[in-house]
Amino acid sequence: NYTIGQLNDRADATIVMARTTLDDINLGQATIEQAIVNGDMQVVGDEEAFASFLSLLDVFDPYFNIVTP
Repeated sequence: NYTIGQLNDRADATIVMARTTLDDINLGQATIEQAIVNGDMQVVGDEEAFASFLSLLDVFDPYFNIVTP
């Protein structure tokens, strides 16, 4: 969970980036890997825990058919 101005002391990893970097990732203009390599995103803490979290995320076609004929 995210609360403005508060960090969880028990977090395995914390991600630090500018809002513009997050926007670029969400819009598909950059990848997480590119952001890390470019220094636009930092993983503080357990990088393997973050990688494990990323492996749980699905990539799907946002234009899937809700109703098919």
